Amino acid sequence: PSIFLTPRLILVPTPLAIDSRAYISLYQGLHANEFCEMGFGDGFPAVQWTEKQTREKIQGFDVGESW
Repeated sequence: PSIFLTPRLILVPTPLAIDSRAYISLYQGLHANEFCEMGFGDGFPAVQWTEKQTREKIQGFDVGESW
């Protein structure tokens, strides 16, 4: 695995990013507001996850399905 770093952008693979509290917080925030349902439909409602629930979601879907 590698991390790509530029002056304005950092790309970190999800299996590494899942250990970052900042990444967990960002992921929670992206799923916690009404934009989710408005942008993606009824099947994607806004949710408030705990840190543990967020890690489980990332591990189960983002890492489990995509990596």
